[in-house]
Amino acid sequence: IMDGSPATTAWVLDAGSVYRTTVAAAVTVNAVIVDDVPVTEAASRAAMSVPTWFQAGVTLYLWVPAGDSPANHVVGILDDTPAAGSWQGFSFETYAYITLDGFVIRHSPYAGITLPSGGALGTRVFNCEVKFSWKHGILGNGSIGALIQGNNVHDCVTENWERLNTSGGWASGINPLLSSAITIVNNVSHNNNGEGICLTRSGGVQVLQNTVYDNWGVNIYFDGASYSLADSNLLYVTFNEPVTSITA
Repeated sequence: IMDGSPATTAWVLDAGSVYRTTVAAAVTVNAVIVDDVPVTEAASRAAMSVPTWFQAGVTLYLWVPAGDSPANHVVGILDDTPAAGSWQGFSFETYAYITLDGFVIRHSPYAGITLPSGGALGTRVFNCEVKFSWKHGILGNGSIGALIQGNNVHDCVTENWERLNTSGGWASGINPLLSSAITIVNNVSHNNNGEGICLTRSGGVQVLQNTVYDNWGVNIYFDGASYSLADSNLLYVTFNEPVTSITA
C-alpha cells in the first residue's frame, strides 16, 4: 500500500466524540477520508457534528462516523501542500521498462500514478487499485508506449466531491495526457468525480474492453485526441451516483 497522507501525531480525545491530531505547519488539509468514505468539512470546531473534520492551524479535529477513535480506522488526509517530490503516489519519473503490479495507491495529493515523461516503452501498470487522489488516478506525462491494464480506479478527483464543487479542475480516473501509443485495456474506472477515461490531446491511444461507470463527467471522453480507438468498452450508470452524462 502506498498512502500519500502527511504524517500526524497520535489521535487524542478532544471532547465528546471529537479527536484531534497535529500536522506539520505547512500542511493545509483539503479532504479527509475515513474507511474509504469522504467526510464533510465543518465550518468551525464548535459546529462539528458526526461525521465532520476541521483544521485550526496545526490541529486537525475529526469526528468519525462510528464516534470512536480515528486510530481504529483508516484515515486518509489529502494535503494541499505536500513535501517536494510527493505530489504523486507513484511516479515513474523518466524511467521506462518498469512494471508496477498489484499495488494499492491511495490519498495522493495530485495523481495516484504518473507515467514516465517521454519514452515509456516497456512501462506497464497492472492490477493496481488507485483511489481517493485529489486529482487524477492514472496520469500520462507526454508518455510514449505504456500499457495500462487490469486496474481498478475509483473515487478519484476528490477535489470535486461532493459533486457540488465547480471551482476545481476537471481531472479523470485515467488520462494519458499529451501522450501517444498508449494502450488502456481491461480496467475498471468508476465513481470518479470527473471523467472516467479521458484522452486529452493524445494520439494513437487504444481504449479496449474497459468497464466505465458512475463517473460524474463523461465516462469516456476524447478531448482533442487524434488517431485513437475505443472498442468493446462497457459504459453504464447505476443511478446510485448523481451522474450528469454518459458518452461512448
